[in-house]
Order: sequence, then structure tokens, then C-alpha cells
Amino acid sequence: MIVSDPTGAEISVDGNFVGDSPSEFSVAAGVHTITISKHGYKPWERKLPVLSAKITVAAELEQGTTALAAEPLSNVNTNPSPHAASVQPVQLSQQPALVQSTQMGTVEISSSPAGADIEIDGRAVGKTPMATPVPIGQHIFTIRRKDFRTWQKTVNVASERARVDAQLQQVSLTLH
Repeated sequence: MIVSDPTGAEISVDGNFVGDSPSEFSVAAGVHTITISKHGYKPWERKLPVLSAKITVAAELEQGTTALAAEPLSNVNTNPSPHAASVQPVQLSQQPALVQSTQMGTVEISSSPAGADIEIDGRAVGKTPMATPVPIGQHIFTIRRKDFRTWQKTVNVASERARVDAQLQQVSLTLH
């Protein structure tokens, strides 16, 4: 179970989005990087040893926009504090599975010209054209391509399907 203050923060395990806080899910045993982030708050990131299929993490996010670096495993504080995590052993399941999920929509992203880099909420996700699942809600889409102006738009994904089409403007070069 992962909870955060404030709630509604995005949770990623090993770079893969798993849901918004609070959220409960299972992971395989091993060392995992847990990242909890929300717009307007500093990301919370820790490498945690998981000895069983379930972990319990409570994170208090600090306001701001500066990223926090992941702490080396040897430096993880096991004393209770707003920025520490606790790991509780439970029975290891054979099939790790998402128990509680976030409502998702699929966004079809295209650009003219095609082949531009796509970022959603600051995370690189691929190149245009592509379709990708995103949680329902507001997201910042950024499309970049060399020799073209960066295109950025906030899009409210309110249904199962949404479309983003970026018309990129070429940067004009003046030679002297």
C-alpha cells in the first residue's frame, strides 16, 4: 500500500506508472525504485528492498519543483519520519498483480512532421505517431524535434480516447 500527503500523486515502480496514491499493488521480491510525484511538489524517490510481494510506503511530499535524487540503499532511513518508508513482510504471491487501478484513457499522439519526441508530464514516452495509455486527468504534452519549435499543450484526458495533434513550426535559420 502506498499513501502520500497530498493524495493523488503518481506512483511509479522501477520507472513504470502503477497508479495514483493511495494505491495497493503487488511487486516481485527484490530492490525496487519507488517514485511518488505530483505537480507542484518535489518528487519522492527511494530504492527499497522488498522481501515479499507487498510493501507499505507512506510519503509526505514537499512543495517545490526541484527533483530529489534517489538515496543509495545503504542510506535509507529506517526510523519513522515523514520522508522514510517502512517495508512490511507478507506472503509472496506467484503472480504479482495490480489490485487497485486508476482509470485510464488512450491518447493518440501525432505531429507534422512525424518522428518527433513525446513527453507527457516531463517523461519521455516515445516518438510520433503513437498511442499510449495515460491516467484520466490533466497532462502536459510536449513535442520536440530538431530544427522545430517545441510544442506544448495541457490536455484534459476525460474519456477512454483522446487525440493530440502537434503542428510543429520549423525554426528559420539566417546565415550571414
